[in-house]
Amino acid sequence: YMRVSFIDWLRKEIKFESPEALSRQIQLDMIKAKKLIYKKSLL
Repeated sequence: YMRVSFIDWLRKEIKFESPEALSRQIQLDMIKAKKLIYKKSLL
């Protein structure tokens, strides 16, 4: 649920010309989010 709304938010916030650029950006953001979640879980 949260992932879908996050992607919808990304689409609204960031207007990309190509789907490839958008998917690449989403992948980078997912990696960042996973790292943040991992760091928080260690605390």
